[in-house]
Amino acid sequence: MIEDVLGAYWYAGAPGSGKTTRALRDAASLSARTGWPIVALDTVGAAQFDAIGRSGDLWDLARRVWGRGEAGAYWPKGEEDAERFFAVVWGGRRAHVVVDEAHYWASPYRILPGLSLLLRSFRHAEVSLHLTTQSFGDIPQGALAQAPRLYIFRNLAPRALERLEDYTGIEGSRIRALPRFTFLSWSGAFGAASEKPIDIIGSADLDSPGSKET
Repeated sequence: MIEDVLGAYWYAGAPGSGKTTRALRDAASLSARTGWPIVALDTVGAAQFDAIGRSGDLWDLARRVWGRGEAGAYWPKGEEDAERFFAVVWGGRRAHVVVDEAHYWASPYRILPGLSLLLRSFRHAEVSLHLTTQSFGDIPQGALAQAPRLYIFRNLAPRALERLEDYTGIEGSRIRALPRFTFLSWSGAFGAASEKPIDIIGSADLDSPGSKET
């Protein structure tokens, strides 16, 4: 069922841990299942999005993604530009949305209204949201209240590890010791954690082991 893929997927981990790789692979897997395109907010110009290709403006992005059904990425010029991106996604609907380095646009203290709307109304918009962040502490409390699916990658920051342990019950030492491209999957709905590697195949899967992960 399509409703099974809708929702928010958060990927938290230190730079270089593999979170952007996993977010893109998950979006690609769901895209193959639904036939809906991938659209990405490439916040910092990460190398992983080179394989998708970036649009120079939002009009071109909309034509590419919703007009031709192709994957597309956009590098925003600031908060107002990011807000326009979220508005385009809301208008286009039926897409798998990757928001890289989401902590630029969301935190426990503030969140861009357009992103907040998508997080609250993903079923109405018919989107899956794949959001990466360097610290679990960057995820807004309201987003956590919706029992999102969480992918935990290596993190060395004591405060982040402490909050993760409080929220998930997973020992910080276990998170700190995770190898690159390995993660713990956790869902608030089930309270389970399992360690898994990312299966990296190559550029056909939008990434490769040698890519620079942000």
